[in-house]
Amino acid sequence: MRRRPSTPLLPVPFSPRAARAHRAGLRLTPDQVAEGMAAHGVRLLPSHVVAWEAGEMLPSEAEFIAVSRALWCPPAQLMVNAPATLLDFRLARVL
Repeated sequence: MRRRPSTPLLPVPFSPRAARAHRAGLRLTPDQVAEGMAAHGVRLLPSHVVAWEAGEMLPSEAEFIAVSRALWCPPAQLMVNAPATLLDFRLARVL
């Protein structure tokens, strides 16, 4: 059986500004967001949340879904643009 060549993962269309606005609107700290993400099975440090909001790092797909759940918003609201690719639509619908 042949293995398929690995394809590079496309970056998640994450909007740091939207994530920061949602967190601020809920009056949550990065610690609380990290705890909320842990409740959805993704454990990480609050410094990751800060780095995402600063645009220094991008979340993985699993982290993107978990942060949207921790912030009580649909994933599409944390995207830079409206979904345009199949990956974007899949992430927006949590498929």
